[in-house]
Amino acid sequence: MKPKLTIYVTDAELAQFRREAERRRLSLSRYLKERFLPTEFEQTGDGAALGPETEKRLADAVRRAADAHSRKMLDQISTLIVMVDQLAARTLGEAHHGDWQHQVEALVRELRGDAEPAPNGAHA
Repeated sequence: MKPKLTIYVTDAELAQFRREAERRRLSLSRYLKERFLPTEFEQTGDGAALGPETEKRLADAVRRAADAHSRKMLDQISTLIVMVDQLAARTLGEAHHGDWQHQVEALVRELRGDAEPAPNGAHA
């Protein structure tokens, strides 16, 4: 006989577990095992196995952290762009600032592969 594990849940939690198990056409025991215990014995570095639900939650947490970090970096880059543009406007004056902006835009398009480079490496 297999050992028994007892957990305490509310009536609402039990009902939710039963609905989900029924939806997946599993016994309550099998559903809980698959949800909270690893079904595949993939080992992590410390020898502990992760179940599919745990892996999904971990991947989601990593994705959220990476997204937050990316947004912060994009905000910082946007600030730097504005600062460089203002410096160029003050240094070059209005007449040359527009030309400088066009050259930068052309260079960015070229680097992205959106436009063919100008002959002899000159930029439009």
